[in-house]
Amino acid sequence: MGDYALYQAIKSFKPSLEDELEFQKGDVFQISVESPFATSQTRRPGWLFAYNRRTRAVGYVQVECVKLLGSGWQNNTSPISLWCGSLKQQTG
Repeated sequence: MGDYALYQAIKSFKPSLEDELEFQKGDVFQISVESPFATSQTRRPGWLFAYNRRTRAVGYVQVECVKLLGSGWQNNTSPISLWCGSLKQQTG
């Protein structure tokens, strides 16, 4: 799945659309880290495309139903940490 962030469900959810995931409070999701400059046509504001580790299903989860646990980045090389590092070098 490449680089990803881990999120945990803070409440259960029953989907109303076919592409949404049903999940239980406590489920853990892998969510691909995507460039903020990507122009994916599958984006839905307020939703994340996720893989549920318990059920092995994929689909959309509402941002308000999950909390960030951590990421799968190795050696602190995420685009954000690299960008922040370059800012520190520029400012001093």
